[in-house]
Amino acid sequence: MLNVFGLPVVGRQLLKSETSISFQLRSTPTEHFEERETSARHCSFTRWHVDMKAKKKDTQKYKKVPPPKKILSTKEKAKNVLYFLGILLIGFSAIYCLSNISLWVDNRQIKKIEENLAITAGEIIKVGNMKGNYAIAEYYVNNKRYVREDEPPSRYIFPGERYEIIYDSLNPVDSRIDYAKPLFVENQQTFFVYGEVDKFTRSNNVCFFKYRVNNKQYQRCQKLPESKFVKEGSSYKIEYLVSNPNIAILIY
Repeated sequence: MLNVFGLPVVGRQLLKSETSISFQLRSTPTEHFEERETSARHCSFTRWHVDMKAKKKDTQKYKKVPPPKKILSTKEKAKNVLYFLGILLIGFSAIYCLSNISLWVDNRQIKKIEENLAITAGEIIKVGNMKGNYAIAEYYVNNKRYVREDEPPSRYIFPGERYEIIYDSLNPVDSRIDYAKPLFVENQQTFFVYGEVDKFTRSNNVCFFKYRVNNKQYQRCQKLPESKFVKEGSSYKIEYLVSNPNIAILIY
């Protein structure tokens, strides 16, 4: 039986088979090449992975080891302790010297004021706390206003309080607030109660006392003159300002 091309049918089937086989033979080298390429990539990745592990081991192997801590001998420890104590001693000595110099200057200024001493009443206009408590008082000399800032004996100080101001009559700018001499003026209304002294510090002659006004307890601090003292736990008469009971004076 012949087909349209004049070839037997079997021959066409053989041609198809040959064509198929020929195609398969032509495609086989490409597949093998892809397999070899894949295998080569895998081998390359494996070698890279092994090399990285080896480098990591080498890095860990040759990593710098910190030197051992030096163990100080007893003599060296004693030397360090003496060095530290020396620094502390120098620091405390410097603070002591500065405080004494400041006290010496202050005493010298007070002596200078006492040579031409004058006294007036001053009023506290501002109080605060900045590297320690402070209070600012104003006073008048010959109708001219002056101000003076001094450290109060404690934080229990309020605007409106009045103290004696000592100043140089020839130079009223040179002055001091005398915290040992609080006072009330004539136009201030005051009243009296009894209070109790909680604490008295002899080194700076400062006493802390408490009192009650209208069932409310108040606490107050007052500096006493050098020749005066009070007993802790004892009762004393207290004069307070009616308009502001925080302001009070212990009468000893």
